[in-house]
Amino acid sequence: MIRPEFTWEDLIAPMTDEAFMSTVKGKKALVIRGDNFKKNFFSNITSWEQISQYVANDRASAGLQVITPKGDKLCMEKGNCHNRPQPAWTKNDWYDKQLVGKMWGEGGSIILTKASMMSPNMSAVGNALEARFKNSAADAHFYCSGKKNAVSFETHADQDDNFLVHAIGRVHWKVYNVFARSEIVAGRKKFTTRLTMTDKEASKYTPVIDTILEPGDLLYIPSGMFHKATPASARVSISVPLMENAGKRPIDRDYYDFEKNNS
Repeated sequence: MIRPEFTWEDLIAPMTDEAFMSTVKGKKALVIRGDNFKKNFFSNITSWEQISQYVANDRASAGLQVITPKGDKLCMEKGNCHNRPQPAWTKNDWYDKQLVGKMWGEGGSIILTKASMMSPNMSAVGNALEARFKNSAADAHFYCSGKKNAVSFETHADQDDNFLVHAIGRVHWKVYNVFARSEIVAGRKKFTTRLTMTDKEASKYTPVIDTILEPGDLLYIPSGMFHKATPASARVSISVPLMENAGKRPIDRDYYDFEKNNS
């Protein structure tokens, strides 16, 4: 299996690198509508079958979170994503598939974290960002909702620049021209105000982006800028946070062919 060719220029086309870096990066949010190439490429990042297989294989899943129908966040790594005894042969960080399925059926959402190697196309997007921005590392968080208006995160800001890739379904995005306050500490941005807003707080601002995004579309949101996503249908949208200037080594994005030399 070979990671397909996909470049930074493919990701931001038809915008040029010079235009993105001089007018967009770190300054404002931007929607880039998908051309036929990106519609096909992003639509082939994943499928509902693959998502189901990933969640079902709970003992091997790298990271999973749940947004409950009440808006609470459950996280396997924080030990609150289960309410039954731990099964045999299960990792210390684990989730209860029965609980996850119940929350999903009642209108919650699932987030697959640490998923930038979920498929060759997904890895290619991460690689394109890491190749353009040296000394960086890209992750991928798959936001999965089974129905329109399924509960997702409240209005919030992220610590890193975020490239939102749309793979399945439709998402209603609101982005506000409001930034959380921050300062630079040891070369990294450190936020000095909270990164969430209530609906009442958000209602005081007029969104600078208020639109529906579909497969092939890209949304860029700078670090610290407030936004909210509401599923407009069953959807898989993928957050690709870019950790910059942290001295982190990117993950190994090569695919190793274990079909070779079999006899």
